[in-house]
Amino acid sequence: MARAGVTSTIGRESTAQYGEALAGVRPGRVVVRGVGGLDLGFPVAPPGPVGSADNRIQGANFRLCLTTNRANQLPFAMPEGYDPARYDVFAKYLADRAATGATPHLNWVLWTTAMAVHGANHAYPAGTYAQRDEITVWHRTYTQGLLHFLANDGRVPIQIRNAMATFGLCKDEFVDNGNWPYLLYIREGRRMVGTHVLTSHDIQTIRSKPDIIAIGSYVMDSHYVSRWLNSAGDLLVEGQLHSGTRIRYAIPYGSLLPRRTEATNLLVPVTASASHVAYSSVRMEPQYMMMGDAAGSAAAMAAIGNGVVHDVSIAALQAKLRSRGSVLTDPGDIGTSMFYHDIVWAWRVGIMAGCADGRFCPTAGVTREQMAAFLVRALGLPPATRDYFADDGGSPFQDQIN
Repeated sequence: MARAGVTSTIGRESTAQYGEALAGVRPGRVVVRGVGGLDLGFPVAPPGPVGSADNRIQGANFRLCLTTNRANQLPFAMPEGYDPARYDVFAKYLADRAATGATPHLNWVLWTTAMAVHGANHAYPAGTYAQRDEITVWHRTYTQGLLHFLANDGRVPIQIRNAMATFGLCKDEFVDNGNWPYLLYIREGRRMVGTHVLTSHDIQTIRSKPDIIAIGSYVMDSHYVSRWLNSAGDLLVEGQLHSGTRIRYAIPYGSLLPRRTEATNLLVPVTASASHVAYSSVRMEPQYMMMGDAAGSAAAMAAIGNGVVHDVSIAALQAKLRSRGSVLTDPGDIGTSMFYHDIVWAWRVGIMAGCADGRFCPTAGVTREQMAAFLVRALGLPPATRDYFADDGGSPFQDQIN
């Protein structure tokens, strides 16, 4: 995609760019206090103002393959160059949390603070292959050291050390790579800015699409993005977002297409055209597979036709996908309406809203007073200066009627 010269973006849009409430820098929260004098062992950099854009991405980590089977287990060995001081911040975090009287638990470290090193992968998407390799090696060494620290360092509460002692790397996995996964799990990199940029509005509100090629259903879910120290020496994190509810929404063919003026023989099913917020839902592997299936089918159809992926018949593509078992039922109720684009425009500019969550009810009738309100909004009319009608008293739309 990048080598083809197609427009793409890295990082987070501002809240203003697409009108997404969850976009941009998120509010920070303190993870551990008073660590300003410690060797943090990882990069820190304060983000910009809440809601602003940046080029930062979700933290990356390795998807480890561990086992509790002693016969198939390797210990968490000390990596070359290991320095326990690199993990002083975790010792401080664990000590502070244990001091509250809570029972230490493995989740204290493995989720919120450790395994994805927020900020250490920001250069990955635009980096050279050599730079990406350096970032991958850094994450590997850091993670191997952290596992060894948690399993062996006396500053780690015994409950956590005992829990770590039950696990080890699988002897029979990645045997030609030190039993370590080959790839760093990059949740987000470049994203195309294509024919249709999927945003949170497509997931939460306008869920129908005439060119539907897959149905998404994962929540909007971004891992942390940044770590930094405030003036008091407290360590903060930000970037997490979670919509909380699974919602079915249409993934459009347009989100796989570059702008027609940039390329006509390219389909992008993984680094698809979506905002950071929307991509936090799209980025799940089942959805990648559905989008890849659609892209492969469309590419074959374009090759048989005129070679232009934008000219593929949507109806024929949908029929082909359905014949192989794809479920393309409209998650909303306007996907097949001949007035789809007019409805979307009126919805987006605030002339009218839906009848229910994600529904428009296109065949439902409206009263004359409701129509008056729609017209006032559409025409931008000023407030009425007098009451022209005798039978509109008590109507919630009296001002619009006049």
